[in-house]
Amino acid sequence: MERGSMCWERDPPVSALQWLDNKVVSMLSTIENANDSIQVKQKTKTAGVWSTKVIQQPKVIATYNKYMNAVDRSDQILATNNVLHKCMRWWKTLFFHLIVNSFILFKLLHRIIVAKKELFFMEKKTIFYVDIAK
Repeated sequence: MERGSMCWERDPPVSALQWLDNKVVSMLSTIENANDSIQVKQKTKTAGVWSTKVIQQPKVIATYNKYMNAVDRSDQILATNNVLHKCMRWWKTLFFHLIVNSFILFKLLHRIIVAKKELFFMEKKTIFYVDIAK
């Protein structure tokens, strides 16, 4: 199988599909149709040179990536830095989870605050332009 290929099976109302990206991605869905797909650009490294390739991605996976929120981000960060294998102290593991989750929340809140500041300054500019026009 090459990157971007998929196989699926449907047993109403559930559809199961497997899509090959870097690894096999398996999904169960009751929402999306397995035949629906979108084109996405992905970077691949061939012989030391990066290139962009357009491949077909199932709409199920695109929808999941859009709405996954921070849960999988936390799992992804913790998987690369697994403290359970390094120590037997439960409080170290708990502390590391709290740090990772607080970092994710910080990034989310920072985005919201920056967006509000930009909106505030845009409103001030609009008021300023209205005053000049009068």
